[in-house]
Formats: sequence, structure tokens, C-alpha cells
Amino acid sequence: MPSFVKLGHVFQPAPGEHLLSWLMRLCDANGIVPSDFAEQLVDIKASEFASIASRTEHSLVISCLTDTSEDIIREMMHLDLSAEITTFGGQPIPSSALERSKRRFAPGHLSRDRTPFLRALWAIRPITCDPTSGERLVDRCSCGHPFWWRDAHELLNCTACGAGIGSIPSTQGTDTEIEASRFWASLYSMKASRREEVRDSLAPVFKNWTAVELVRLIEIAGRVTGASDLITGILLLKDWPKSVSSLNAPKRAALTRAVAELSRKATN
Repeated sequence: MPSFVKLGHVFQPAPGEHLLSWLMRLCDANGIVPSDFAEQLVDIKASEFASIASRTEHSLVISCLTDTSEDIIREMMHLDLSAEITTFGGQPIPSSALERSKRRFAPGHLSRDRTPFLRALWAIRPITCDPTSGERLVDRCSCGHPFWWRDAHELLNCTACGAGIGSIPSTQGTDTEIEASRFWASLYSMKASRREEVRDSLAPVFKNWTAVELVRLIEIAGRVTGASDLITGILLLKDWPKSVSSLNAPKRAALTRAVAELSRKATN
């Protein structure tokens, strides 16, 4: 049975913190390893620790353990709305756009934190760089081991070799990588003003589109243009309709049809 007793030492998550990052910091403050937290307090398998962030049945027990509103817990969770759509900060997002199995870090940024924590935005896969510093995100140690949530004992250390995140060299993203990452960060910002600002910068045709529909167009644009990432799609979206004028007729027609179809869905 899950425990509904408050932890001995509790504190609130940092602004914009990933739910699992906060829970691991709470584990550390209370002398509990994440596997014991999962098995003894949440009543799930140790290997299912990461599922805490995705399953609604865990919100009440986490609320009780941390003395935090269940509404706040649910907003930090990724709650599946369908087979293809989940939530991020209460907003719909394609499940394919979220990294749920691995921790992603900006090592240099964390080394400058007074209290290091993982930003929730770093879990959005198309965000390849920290939006503030422009530093590239990493999801594996220098030794090659991925930063899996399932085997994490300490938030900021590699399970395989024990190295700290700060030992990983920091690299800066390209201008286009940073621009694309900042677009995604604004689109899914916790601040409504930031979300409105990025929407106001887009063409009027996208005014009533949800974030999911914008992401769908970015994905389609990437496939149509043969891009290996989503950066091309983002740049096309940001400069629409001028951006498609340089494409050949078949690609331009395919994207125009996609916009028309998604616009119909947005108005239904």
C-alpha cells in the first residue's frame, strides 16, 4: 500500500523544475534512495520510478508525502490525453516530443546553480539547447552510459561510473539550434505572457491553433523538406508564408494543404 504520511523534510519545487528532479532532491534530503521511495512509499517497482510523472493515480500520494497541492503535482505531471497526446505544464503536447526515460542536462548551467535542479523544459526533445544559456543538452555520461531515470541513485551523478554531471564538457549550440530551442521553450513556457508573445509573432493563420497543431505542422514540414531534425520546420513556421516561397512547387503545395487541413481541425 502507498504511504500517505508526510516526509520528515519537505520543500517546494524550484520554479520550472521537473517533477522527478524535485522528488529525487526530496529523497536526498530525507536519506531515501529513489528505489526505496518507489517501492516503500509509492508502492511501485523500483524500475518504475519514472512512471510517477505520468500516472494520475500517483498524484494523491505524492501530494500527501510532500505536503503540496495535488493540483500543483498534476500540473507537473505528463498526463496522457490519448495514445498520441500527453500534457506538459497542463498544455497538450505530442507524446513523441517528450523524453520520459532519460535525464537531460545542461552541465555548465547546473554548475552555476545555487541549488542544482533539472528544468522541466529540458525533457522536451526538440529543445536541444538550454534556452537561457544556449548550452547543448546531454543525455549520457562521458563514459557512454545513458542517464536513465530507472537506475538513477543520485540526480546529478552517472550510475555507471559515478562521475558528476559537472565533469561533462559544456558545448554551445549553433545559432539555429538555439533559436529553435527558444521557440519551443516559449511555446511551452509556464508563463502565459511568453506563450502569447510567441503566438503573436506567427502568421494570422495560426492564431487559433493549439500548441499540438503547431507541432504537427513543424513535424510535417520536416518530413516534406527531408530535414533530419525539427529545426527546419520551426524556421518555416516562424517566417510563414514567406518561408515557403523558396521551396519547389510540390513541397509548397504539400505544406499549403497541411496548413489548410490543420486550420480546419483548429476551428472544429
